[in-house]
Amino acid sequence: MKYLVLVLVSTFLLGSIARAEDHIWSKQGTVLSFFQGYEGIGHVKPSRVYSPDHQKYVLLDFKADKGDGATIPDVAIPVVSIIAGKLTIPVDLDEEWVQVEVLWSPDSKNLALTGAFNAYTNSTKILHLTADGSQATPLGELQKNMALLYPPCKALDALTDVCNADEDGVSFNYATVVWANPHTVVIMAEVPCSSSQGGIMCQVAGYELDTRTGRIANRMTARQLKQRWQSSLAFNLRIPTPPEWKKAAQANH
Repeated sequence: MKYLVLVLVSTFLLGSIARAEDHIWSKQGTVLSFFQGYEGIGHVKPSRVYSPDHQKYVLLDFKADKGDGATIPDVAIPVVSIIAGKLTIPVDLDEEWVQVEVLWSPDSKNLALTGAFNAYTNSTKILHLTADGSQATPLGELQKNMALLYPPCKALDALTDVCNADEDGVSFNYATVVWANPHTVVIMAEVPCSSSQGGIMCQVAGYELDTRTGRIANRMTARQLKQRWQSSLAFNLRIPTPPEWKKAAQANH
């Protein structure tokens, strides 16, 4: 399991209680912050996000790891698990997530976790709960499709090292917006809003994904995503300006 290591700050600034905060991407989601003060460790109640049937919950807790007081700082290590009856299912965190938004499916058998790395990058995981653990929905088809829509190295003024690293679409942004039904999620995909992406920065597409197979059930433009699902978004989706591409001669070099 990967853990995110955070430098600890005073509980006067962050508070001593890990708590659920407002949603970021989905109006139906619940955000858990990974920041926590060291003095609160061992004294706070863990944060929980319950499933619709109230039989399961996502648990956020922290492990304290005290530094040497000199070169190694004190750190708080967030630990996220799914509790289903007597079963505890560890969640493999992306190592740079600083918070996670939890979105349960209406039948309580699946959940989506969308985590933020910083102000303009994020990723999502879709998990199906099984009798003895969880199974992740593959996102490869969605990521490849996004990279075909917005090929990074064909974008005008894209940085070469960045576009080469992004050609498979994995490093684009993905956030789960809503469960359309117990087996289908609506995902907002976005090229990170960084000038390093050149002419495709901030481009958006929407996807309805079958979580049983990882297959795309429907693809939407940014405008279609807004028309159909703005009511489920926790923010006002702005339609990006058209992408800008290199000329053919430039794209071949």
